[in-house]
Amino acid sequence: MVEVYQATHSLGTRLSGASGGLEVIKLKFTTERPLNLDDVARRRIAELRDPRLKIVNEDVSVVQVTGREGRRLLFETEGAWSIFAGGLLIYDRERNDLWYVQAFLLRRFLAKLFLERDRNYPKAILDTVRVIENSQPPQ
Repeated sequence: MVEVYQATHSLGTRLSGASGGLEVIKLKFTTERPLNLDDVARRRIAELRDPRLKIVNEDVSVVQVTGREGRRLLFETEGAWSIFAGGLLIYDRERNDLWYVQAFLLRRFLAKLFLERDRNYPKAILDTVRVIENSQPPQ
């Protein structure tokens, strides 16, 4: 089962000339075999790589989110468009559920004024993520 949710980023950031968004994907696996979250993180970073992009930063770190195992991915490119992206993989071993939360921001190359704020944007969004699920199925 797959659920996908999308949203745009804040009005203030859009007014500053940036584009971007937020995406939440929840995957429910039926297999009894648990996932290797490090392998999933490596594959996700590999999917982001493109020979046309100049990667200036990429990082994968171990995190805990609401008591669940997680990996935070940060990815930054520069060129005609600067891309600042962050992803958060959250794995619930008991339910065999995987969430992927992605925040990304794109800005034209001339916007050096916003560089530090843009660089911190994905991490700041991902640091607010918590998993809260209704234990009762909808009726």
